[in-house]
Amino acid sequence: MLKRVSDALKDAGSLVIVNLTPRSTYRNPEIEAVVIKVTSHNNSHIDYRSAQRIFAWIHVSGHYVGPVLSALSTRMERTHSWTVALKGLMLLHGIMSCKSPTVQKIGHLPFDLSRTERSLRKGIKENPKKSSMMQDLVWLENLQGLLDMLLEIKPQREKMMNVLVLEAMDCIVIEIFDIYSRICNGIAAVLVRVYSIGKPKARMAFSILQKAAVQANHLSLYIHFCRDFGVAKASESPKIVHINEHDIRALDQVINRDSGQRKPREDNNIMKTDSLRV
Repeated sequence: MLKRVSDALKDAGSLVIVNLTPRSTYRNPEIEAVVIKVTSHNNSHIDYRSAQRIFAWIHVSGHYVGPVLSALSTRMERTHSWTVALKGLMLLHGIMSCKSPTVQKIGHLPFDLSRTERSLRKGIKENPKKSSMMQDLVWLENLQGLLDMLLEIKPQREKMMNVLVLEAMDCIVIEIFDIYSRICNGIAAVLVRVYSIGKPKARMAFSILQKAAVQANHLSLYIHFCRDFGVAKASESPKIVHINEHDIRALDQVINRDSGQRKPREDNNIMKTDSLRV
């Protein structure tokens, strides 16, 4: 009880200070106040209305992105509360989902919780429209690495089950399926061209395909865990389509054939890329 009172006083004090701050080129008290409300210390309440105000501002104009990120950075770098930090990350996730051109130019996290630079991997979620096979393969490997990291995020104890943690896990599940869908679609596009490239790139593609099969199994277990924990988005998740082992063996055979071997027929199972889509 004392901690709740103390946390409430911290938020109230921050709001008083912000409201007394004069507006300037670098400070916008209204935006700072809304950011404080969204990232309050209360771990049993999420201020959705204030969050929607921020998203609405960004949708109206990219000029709001800078002041919002500045206010969020200040809030995150000063806090020692996991609740504030988690809410801040969730707010940033919502901001990154706004699809604003200004937001898409953000190359790094605007704050640093680990005291080391943590990149958002600019461009990792968007495959270049004009790219070489090697760029596509590296993009897929980066996505698979990101998916591995996301699958490591799990609440450790049942007592962590509260509205804030469940909401955060909803964001994680949404992001996981977005990344996994991009991986599957990217693999499908690569496989169509893999027979016309050299063996080193084909082996790289084979390694990606093998990892995708393993990640599909890990993803199934992860979603099962999330459903048991009570994560709403896990219950709404699409069916996870596993990559066929026959497709993996077929690609392995292609890699080991003589370079003069004819390109496989288009009706070969491995060419049926629809089976890779989520």
